Amino acid sequence: MGKLARYLPIYDSIIDRTKPIRMLVIGSFYTDSVQMWQEYLHPNSHVVGVDSNSKLLKIADSEGVHARLADVEANAAFLKEAAAEFGPFDIILDDGGHTSSQMVESFRCLFANFLSDGGVYIVDDIDCDYRKSYRDSRISFIDFVKALIDAMHAHYQVTTSETNFQVGRPDRIQEVAVPAITPILGAIEIHDSLVVVRRATRGLTRSIQGT
Repeated sequence: MGKLARYLPIYDSIIDRTKPIRMLVIGSFYTDSVQMWQEYLHPNSHVVGVDSNSKLLKIADSEGVHARLADVEANAAFLKEAAAEFGPFDIILDDGGHTSSQMVESFRCLFANFLSDGGVYIVDDIDCDYRKSYRDSRISFIDFVKALIDAMHAHYQVTTSETNFQVGRPDRIQEVAVPAITPILGAIEIHDSLVVVRRATRGLTRSIQGT
């Protein structure tokens, strides 16, 4: 309950418990965890868990709960398969192995392909990224989040002046080449040991009247 108490205020601000949702949980999916999410979410919600823990085998599929056993550290293909079977999702929670490579690859696999527009991607325990035992790749998840912030603002990086966005200006930009993820990065929230990335389709070029 200590970890839940730590993150619960953040979950409360993110998850709408008044309506049913589809949620994917990576890791930490066992009987107590399932019961907790069933009690926390709307009763008509669907929770899908992917974990490498053999305890997952004790969880039988029911109307609102689905469990799949897989090594999320090494099997991105199975993660995609499980997500395709039950997605798209309103909430994706990565509480898996917490290694840098796993957190980065899971996000790359799931965010653009299996998260609904308006959905939320949550990564727990990112403090692990500061421990050598979890840093198994050149790019840490913290580095990756910084890159996402840059990608969110990619359309501003090609401009030279605010007039590039003003209606009627000869130097107004009509089209901007940006990373594929840029138009769906709605918001990035950084909390103590937790990152929230919201998916939302957005227009990239502002049209403002010059003064």
